[in-house]
Amino acid sequence: MNFAHLLTLGVFLLSTFNLAAQGEGNIWYFGKNLGLDFNNNPPILMTDGAMNTYEGCSSVADKDGNLLLYTDGITVWNRKHQVIEGGNDLHGHPSSTQSGIIVAKPKSTSIYYVFTVDAQEGGLEGLEYAEVDVTANDGDCKVLKKHLMLLPDATEKVTGVIHENGQDIWIVTHQWETNAFYAFLVTENGVQKEPIISKVGQVHRGKLDNSIGYLKASPSGDKIAITPHEDSRFDVFDFNNQTGEVSNVTELTILNGFGYGIEFSPSGKYLYTSTAFDGEIAQYDLTSDDLKASKAILRQADSKSIGALQIAPDGKIYYQIYGDEYLGTISKPEQKGEAALLSDEAVLLPGKVGRFGLPTFIQTYFTEANIEKNINENPITEIPESEIKKEQPFKIAIIIKEKVFKEAGNPSSGKVGTTPIYGVNVGENTLSLFGKTDKEGTWTIDGAKEQDYTVTIVQNGYFNKVLRISQAEIMERLTNLNRTATFEIELEKIYKNVEIKLDNVYYDYNSANVQTASLLVLDELANVLKQNPQIKIQLSAHTDCRGTDAYNQTLSQKRADFVVNYLISKGINSPRLKAQGYGESFPATSCNCENCSDDEHQMNRRTTFKVL
Repeated sequence: MNFAHLLTLGVFLLSTFNLAAQGEGNIWYFGKNLGLDFNNNPPILMTDGAMNTYEGCSSVADKDGNLLLYTDGITVWNRKHQVIEGGNDLHGHPSSTQSGIIVAKPKSTSIYYVFTVDAQEGGLEGLEYAEVDVTANDGDCKVLKKHLMLLPDATEKVTGVIHENGQDIWIVTHQWETNAFYAFLVTENGVQKEPIISKVGQVHRGKLDNSIGYLKASPSGDKIAITPHEDSRFDVFDFNNQTGEVSNVTELTILNGFGYGIEFSPSGKYLYTSTAFDGEIAQYDLTSDDLKASKAILRQADSKSIGALQIAPDGKIYYQIYGDEYLGTISKPEQKGEAALLSDEAVLLPGKVGRFGLPTFIQTYFTEANIEKNINENPITEIPESEIKKEQPFKIAIIIKEKVFKEAGNPSSGKVGTTPIYGVNVGENTLSLFGKTDKEGTWTIDGAKEQDYTVTIVQNGYFNKVLRISQAEIMERLTNLNRTATFEIELEKIYKNVEIKLDNVYYDYNSANVQTASLLVLDELANVLKQNPQIKIQLSAHTDCRGTDAYNQTLSQKRADFVVNYLISKGINSPRLKAQGYGESFPATSCNCENCSDDEHQMNRRTTFKVL
């Protein structure tokens, strides 16, 4: 092949790949109602999604970056976040790694295909597709056909890449209990039912978890990579985007964890991998003569699970950290090793809602040329953070939880966690906004600029709580990417006639006076009583077993009286308070006095209260 022909071919490929994607990958929806808008640089975090999914999902915009559809492989939503007509009961699965991918029918401005793959435990729905008209119902969209079977025993992996002709699309999956890749071509005539089958690499079989893990093609369409989760490896192949054939496997063994996420750099020079359950992210140099030896660990293994890796229109690779409050990024994926600049704290999320999945796209959207074009059209806007916070709308989310104790109904047994409370009454009196928490324990309102908030939380069987939120506190929680200021509150359940220890209430030796540092605890108790005027309590003081019974009884009564008098000085009416000293009569832990340890004596010297 002569140089002139090579040059002509290169120009052809560059132009067709540019035509293949403009703004189609600019809107992402994923996870718990989250989204990212890459029509802005840096992208804007969105929390208005209707979808709540842990793993596979896909979204697609038009060429101008306007949202059209998104899906979890089961339900399809439109730009208004409404379920489209017929857009339910697709055969993806909540536990499918790449439950769906949305692609446009070549040369059509109205027809899109939603390809779905179920999870292995879900049965044999396999790879199916639905046909959607995005112009139907005045642009609210409609499913024309669905449950169109292509491969009943596909694993939960699917990817898309543009054909060499720059127009048609390859949809690729892998068959269960074989070593076969299936590549289906989508043309202007529709989805071609006869696949290109490539039997190469190892058989995917054994535990059902081997169906887990991503399948990705490189943006230029010359490589493809896959992970059978339980086999602890990533496999890299050559892919012919003209013929759809897969060939020439290289196996990359995982030493820590199980394979999950895969991504290529925009040029295809580097491959990135992530592992679930131990949090490793690695980089491989695909131009190296020894691919295995080129491995560079960018994120060391730890107790966290890293989910999907996905290249974005801004040229960065984003990744999920399960249960975390941030999305991570690899900011410079074309750089080698640490120069790729990995960060676990790139996009602050509204609460610890990190999950596993990010949207699956046609990988060709993210070639170097397409990313450069997107960045040129959406240059980074250097706006001071303070101005961004004032200009952009924001929300305030109150998350209400209750403590879970080691022993149910016994708050003295020790806190072991929290759980959200559904249906709690929450109100902001100044703005006359009232509502109830959802099943996630969350109450959300639109924020008002230059506004402080006083939020009242009332629920039968719990202590009322008043939360005062200043504008400064809200601004501290807002960034350009995170437009929700989140406040998490633990609501205390009322346990009548159950003694609850007041932590960190200490007395000087042989004294009835509380130490100065402990007065903060009593101030907090006074505030609780002010917010709950219907509550009456008994304050009790206990001593350890050292000293005579009479002396300990007198000392404990003086200490209980001191606490009650202090609360009265803070404005609590005396009829609501009862002081009771118990001396050494009711030890928290029983031991022979002469043999009690210092810790056991400390446990017995305590101040408690109970609701009467």
